[in-house]
Amino acid sequence: MKRKLSDISINLVKSNSLCEQEKLFTKHCIWILLNKIKLNSLIMKVSCLFLKDKILNPISMGILGLIIGVVVKLIDIYFYVQNSILGFSLSDLFSDIGIWILFGVLISIYSKNRKYAMINIFLFNLGMLSTYYITAHITNSIYGLNFVKGWTVFAIFSPIMAYFVTLVKNNGILPCIIKTGIIGSYILIDMIFFNGPRVYDIVILLTLSYLLFVKKYITSNYSLSKKSAIINK
Repeated sequence: MKRKLSDISINLVKSNSLCEQEKLFTKHCIWILLNKIKLNSLIMKVSCLFLKDKILNPISMGILGLIIGVVVKLIDIYFYVQNSILGFSLSDLFSDIGIWILFGVLISIYSKNRKYAMINIFLFNLGMLSTYYITAHITNSIYGLNFVKGWTVFAIFSPIMAYFVTLVKNNGILPCIIKTGIIGSYILIDMIFFNGPRVYDIVILLTLSYLLFVKKYITSNYSLSKKSAIINK
């Protein structure tokens, strides 16, 4: 009888130790999984920061503007025939103001800070317009002087626009007014000057609406308050 009781107690100890080992193993696996997720998240954040530093800086944006200016002019020359299904051409898309508002919003929002956003957008526009009209002159393309003046004014005032666009990452009445103003101005200008809206206008408007009203951004003020809270702890 005593032997049976001792055997039962040994088995119970073994089963308890096995349960503890299983629990420890499970905890260890969860710990490894969580750390792997954190590491992947950190790698993605570092990659995004690296891309921001390498692409969204004044030199890169100026060079990118120069390249895009040539490409867009060549699109005007060789891709002006409208698609029978879509009802527009690539030339129509890049001649409309909508795509440039979208590019401007993206550059402004994802630049390192407001100063970079203003410089980036100005150099991008300046480079693009320079090579666009140089290419037009070399290829003997027809362009109106009023368009040159209009886009030049747009480029000059683009840093101010970029400054206001960076404010949409904050909360409050002013950011809400700016967001609504961007969408409203796009629709109004497109209808008056570009005979819109077209199919691509709807896509651009949906993308802008997501970037301005849906997507959440971490502002510098938020990150500073978070750091101070951690330090106080």
